[in-house]
Amino acid sequence: MISLYKILGDVNLINTHAGLILAIAAGQLPFTIMLMSSFYDGIPRELEEAARVDGAGRFGTLFRVVVPLVKPGMLAVGIYAFLLSWDDYLHASTLIQTDSLRTLSAGVALRYLGELSYDWSLINTISIVGTIPMVIVFFFFQKYMIKGLVAGAVKG
Repeated sequence: MISLYKILGDVNLINTHAGLILAIAAGQLPFTIMLMSSFYDGIPRELEEAARVDGAGRFGTLFRVVVPLVKPGMLAVGIYAFLLSWDDYLHASTLIQTDSLRTLSAGVALRYLGELSYDWSLINTISIVGTIPMVIVFFFFQKYMIKGLVAGAVKG
């Protein structure tokens, strides 16, 4: 976090949403690349070679053959990356100092949790309201997440 803070400070992205987005995206890249590599490894080379023989170029092969086969994986990895970044506390509390720019988890922790007193009803209300979008996302995309992760888990 120290080096990330220094780099974002050098380009004046501390206390901005753009800096927070870049920091979280940089943290999510290794996770998403590792998960997506299993989906791409599961595509036989013969399909790409057949597309080339049929006259498709590199981009045609990518967008007409490969992407439709890894679409469940892309959706599953995207949803999991979104779920992990939704409640990221470390980056939000370190890189954002203004109350109006803070994310939900950092805002609740830094604003409503005091040393001597807690307003538990307000904290619980904010927490429940904050989980509703995640429950909705998970409810609608659950079948794609399970389908995508199972498809990438087995090879052959």
